Amino acid sequence: MLDQINHTFTPPSNIKYLNSKVPKDYSDIWTGNPDGFGSPSKDILGYILEGVTQSRTLVDIASGNGRYAIELARNPKLVVTAIEISSTGRDLIDRRAKEEGLVVTAIQADILTYTECNQYDLVVSSGLLEELENVKDQADAIKKMQSMVKPEGRIILRYCLKISNRKPEQRTNPDFVRYFFGEDCWNILTHFSSRSTTNNTKSTINDGENTIQTQTLVATKR
Repeated sequence: MLDQINHTFTPPSNIKYLNSKVPKDYSDIWTGNPDGFGSPSKDILGYILEGVTQSRTLVDIASGNGRYAIELARNPKLVVTAIEISSTGRDLIDRRAKEEGLVVTAIQADILTYTECNQYDLVVSSGLLEELENVKDQADAIKKMQSMVKPEGRIILRYCLKISNRKPEQRTNPDFVRYFFGEDCWNILTHFSSRSTTNNTKSTINDGENTIQTQTLVATKR
């Protein structure tokens, strides 16, 4: 089904590339400021946990410091896997899970080259797409995550449209992600935008006052 997506779509010229100062392995971020991205979003947690009345499998993609994976592992009905590109992030997730007596399967992998074919009831990703270097990688990541959703499963994506103190400021086009969910096999439950301002002097990525525009998309696979 995923291969049937019409790839004639051409993204706007202002996001042909997304080069930035973000380090490839993220190790200095998690070493210097392991809590730099704050607590999990309550609305994202709500969309994830909605309707979870029996055992469900969940994967948190680009888990970072495990802020979602660790929180969700506290729910006894969820079997949680975290996929993180950096060894530092994976080790941090392992350590935090053990310290709290939680079970999280932490895997170090790049989602763009990840070859496992496991499917999950819930696929979660917050903060991945804006870190990718070009729209082809963004498209490939979206399609990979879609392929990891079981039939009747749910995908929850949050991504930044703009980050004011990053260059370029535009990270993801507002219509780009929704495009991939236009096929009959997907039912979009919600898709909305939000804006926040932070003042973080510790984070390696977002230093000082920063305005962030995000979008959230939640969809089920038919």
